[in-house]
Amino acid sequence: TLFRSGFVDDTLKLPLKHLAKIFKSGILKGDTLIKLGYSFLVPHLLILSADFNKIIVADGIEKSIEELKKWVEKAPDAFDWTDAIKFMCELEGDSEHWNEKQEILRRSIQQIVKCDVMQSNPLSPISVPQADCLFIAYLETACLDIQTLCTALKNVSSLLKTGSYLVMMSIFGCTFYM
Repeated sequence: TLFRSGFVDDTLKLPLKHLAKIFKSGILKGDTLIKLGYSFLVPHLLILSADFNKIIVADGIEKSIEELKKWVEKAPDAFDWTDAIKFMCELEGDSEHWNEKQEILRRSIQQIVKCDVMQSNPLSPISVPQADCLFIAYLETACLDIQTLCTALKNVSSLLKTGSYLVMMSIFGCTFYM
């Protein structure tokens, strides 16, 4: 499967290990989390679902939105994330309950929306409450240069409550990307 192939160390396994460590610390908790990114990756969401009641997924790629919706709705042609979900549960020390955690995640996802980080309101025309935590995956893939990245960061900061958390995952420094 894809998850067992060679490229996943930089793009999935190592980032997931670090993400699990951050969220397992118990520091990041709250009611609402917004996951913003340019990738359809369910394992990241699995980690996040344990400490937040509501997850809003915002993605800049229409196909990613479509695929996530199919996974949430258990469509027969949805991508099978079983290996990755089991891996995440192993990281958390609970490999037996992977299916239950998967179902909790599906219920936690309240909205799946399109985003454009170059707009001052990246989720426009959708209005969502400001989040307790904003998790951004691979923001730099939507930016042409450092100035564009700074603009995008300024724009997405509007999605956060004062005193809340920003967690970013990046491909900077990876040895492989596709």
